[in-house]
Amino acid sequence: MRSIILTILFATGLLLASCDHGLDPGEALGEPGFSGTITVRGSWPPQDSVRQLRVVAFRKYPSADVLSEVLSGNAVYTDELPYGETTIPYTLQDPSYNGVFDYIAVAQNYGPDLFTQWRAVGVYTITGDVESPSPVDLGSGRFVEGVDIVVDFVNLPPQPF
Repeated sequence: MRSIILTILFATGLLLASCDHGLDPGEALGEPGFSGTITVRGSWPPQDSVRQLRVVAFRKYPSADVLSEVLSGNAVYTDELPYGETTIPYTLQDPSYNGVFDYIAVAQNYGPDLFTQWRAVGVYTITGDVESPSPVDLGSGRFVEGVDIVVDFVNLPPQPF
């Protein structure tokens, strides 16, 4: 009987020692990147003026030539986000993601020209000040959660492009 109790205690001790804080989000999700929730304040503009809505992340604060930033790999973006929702979860992941993304925004394509008719409608900022965007550091390839962005179609952040 005593050996059974010792075996149970030993097995329980091993189990507890092997469990620390559960799965790391990067391990659970498998690839480096980041995720968050977009919260839309106020009303959406008419659907025909929101042709596309995407999260876009730039390695450096975006230049006027956003297309070249995307083509060179200095900017990455999500698939199109749904229209009319008040909260929208998103994830940007790729095995190649590492280092710092300086500027993360929700971008709206508001006209037929996919190359020039974009505006930022929300910016990731830890402080809440849209004039001070916050970077996200993925280090050598980790996953970061909580990169949340507020979108207000009436009170737009400063336009970088």
